Formats: sequence, structure tokens, C-alpha cells
Amino acid sequence: MAVAGKCLSGPPFTTYVNALRRALAQRIDPFSVDVLHLQHLAFGGTPALIRALPAHPRIALVHGTDLLFAEAHRDRLRVLQETARLADAIVVPTGAMADHLLQLVPTTDRRKLTKIPWGIPDHLLTAPPARPARRPTGHLRLLYAGRLTPEKGIEALLRAMPVAQAVELSTRHPATSSRA
Repeated sequence: MAVAGKCLSGPPFTTYVNALRRALAQRIDPFSVDVLHLQHLAFGGTPALIRALPAHPRIALVHGTDLLFAEAHRDRLRVLQETARLADAIVVPTGAMADHLLQLVPTTDRRKLTKIPWGIPDHLLTAPPARPARRPTGHLRLLYAGRLTPEKGIEALLRAMPVAQAVELSTRHPATSSRA
């Protein structure tokens, strides 16, 4: 859905959210929606959906970018605060991310928080291992981390590999996804 005016802050952001809300309200039948699954909580789509469908229950899924942008931009922080207040449930992938959310939005009702791991242990976020000294390799090193399923788009990366010069690709994925 194309809505003009996408931006990150200031009065134009409010104008953009209002335009997005109107566009969503025109396209979504509220009776065909049971619950709002909110992602990218510090950006325009979340407040627009909440305003377009104000009576629906809301599940908010926290991403690291939500917290980083909320830390860096006052307007993003306000959106995250509003989302945390209005969400019926908030899903975080790690305890470290829950702590970061609570640091940014201390008024968050802790009873709303549910931790559902995404596979990255907390200790790697809170106390990452020392990095080895970098050695120039003469080639680009890429890491693909995620499921090897069509919706993740790995095919586009694989098609680009022959075109690129001197690329090393490493993958980390759930063992079961390689059989999909």
C-alpha cells in the first residue's frame, strides 16, 4: 500500500501516520480481523494500525531496531511508549531485550511481557565473546542466519553469488529447515 510522506520524526511523521491510518481504515474490514499482530513498534505502521482498529486486541512483537530507534529518536520513543501501554501482550525474544524495553519504557506492565526465544542466547547479547583480530581475507564474507525457507529470500542471495567477486557465504540455520 503506497502512502506518501513516510518519515521518522517531527510533524510530518504525525501527518504520515494519519494518512496511513486512513488508508488502512479504507482497506481493512474490521470484522475480518481478530487480533492485531504489531511489529516494528517504533515506526508508523504500528500507531496507524492501532488507530485504524482501536477495539481489537493487540500483540506487540519487539525487534532490536525498535529499541535502537527509540533510544536514538524522541518521536520513536513516544511511539514505543504508546505501543507498550496499549498492547495487550508484548513478546520479546530474550530477557536482555525485555530489560532494554523496560529501561526505555519503565511504565510497561511486566505482566504483559512474554519471552519467546528466537535462538540467540542472552549471554551473546549481554556479554558477547571477544572478537578475534581481523585478518584481511581479500574477499567479502557473508553470513546468512535464519531458516532456509522460501519466504526468507535466500534464493535471491544465491542467484547473486555468481555475479559477485570473491565471496564466502556461511549459513547458520535450524537443522530441520535444511530439509524443507
